[in-house]
Amino acid sequence: MEQHRRLSRGTPRWLLRACGPCERWRYRLETTSCEDDVLYSGRRWVSDSPESPEQYGVKVFKDIVTRQKVLTLASMRPIHQICLEAERLQVARALTIAERFCQPSRFLSLRVDEVFLDIPKRDRPKFKEYVTSVTYAKLYMILPRGRAPTYQKASHSHDPVYKVKAVEKAIMPGGEVKLCEAVALALQELTWRVTYEPAKGLDNFVEQTVVPHVVSGGSCCLEGAAGTSKTQALLAVKAALEAKGLH
Repeated sequence: MEQHRRLSRGTPRWLLRACGPCERWRYRLETTSCEDDVLYSGRRWVSDSPESPEQYGVKVFKDIVTRQKVLTLASMRPIHQICLEAERLQVARALTIAERFCQPSRFLSLRVDEVFLDIPKRDRPKFKEYVTSVTYAKLYMILPRGRAPTYQKASHSHDPVYKVKAVEKAIMPGGEVKLCEAVALALQELTWRVTYEPAKGLDNFVEQTVVPHVVSGGSCCLEGAAGTSKTQALLAVKAALEAKGLH
């Protein structure tokens, strides 16, 4: 018993633990004929680019590999999406405010977080005073006409939401919208060529008429009552096109 106890105490104990990488790096490969094109001050690996042409016995293009340490794998995309949705919502509220002072026809241009308006001169002081007084605590009250605020928790922030300033000319991201005279397109008048399947004779109307017409690049419309083999005709056209290598 004493010998067994001594052996147990002297037996080495092992710990097996799974370890992950302590550091993560992002590698980037750029191919160029001038190393100065790669704006990177850290460590780099340079090698001749495969299949590169030579000049005076030297490869013209080089493969330059750089690496950047990844500090976190967290994605900021959800937060960015929240910001984008908030911008769209505030622009929509700005348009709701603007409808109280002018017609929608005076909405000149919309940008990501800007609205260009042509407010009537007599209403501009009131418009500016109202917009600059809007705070985040009052946003829940800016709704379309006839709609009451429901299920919206009011904010306690009294910071202003919008800024107003006069500009000489509105910025049109897509250019100025205006009506232009257009010339009617000269379209070729098309007519249908109607062909009926003979009621008597050989049952080869599809093979002799429909299939050659479609394979040669034409189009057609098959009409017929239920059970007149329209599906079989389509399968025959499909097989003929595949046999010609047309898919």
